[in-house]
Amino acid sequence: MQAVLQEFVLFWAVLDPIGTLPVFLSATVGMGATQRRRVAVRAVLVSAALLGFFAVSGEVLLDAMGIPLATFAVAGGLVLFAFAMSMIFFADKPQREIEQIGSERDIAICPLAFPSIASPGAILAVVMAMDHHRGDQAQQFLSGGCCCSSSRDTGLAACCRSDR
Repeated sequence: MQAVLQEFVLFWAVLDPIGTLPVFLSATVGMGATQRRRVAVRAVLVSAALLGFFAVSGEVLLDAMGIPLATFAVAGGLVLFAFAMSMIFFADKPQREIEQIGSERDIAICPLAFPSIASPGAILAVVMAMDHHRGDQAQQFLSGGCCCSSSRDTGLAACCRSDR
């Protein structure tokens, strides 16, 4: 049970439902509550599909490219470090993502589903979790459930905020 809780906290921290809210609110300014809910649901479904794809085939893709998982983890750590530094020193991340916004469908996919919800860090966490539980399909299923639950929390937070 403790392992499941640890993975849930990991995915919740990496998917960052609270940190995605400013991007969601900025991207959906001027939309009605129904449109905002539709965008939130679509973003969560697309990000869940993307993370599910990498959960199932991430390690296979890395093997096909000849990239060891340890190298991927180090590179992912560097990306996360760079992302954290940009969050500390550059406060314009939401603004840059907002400038790329197109239609309602585009908003759900970019910037919300990717890179806000299914971020490079989230993809790294999913691939590493699946590798950590290699051969234990029940634990892999639980890891996937924790990831989906965290993704759902992002959608719930966005839907709750869409009424305001």
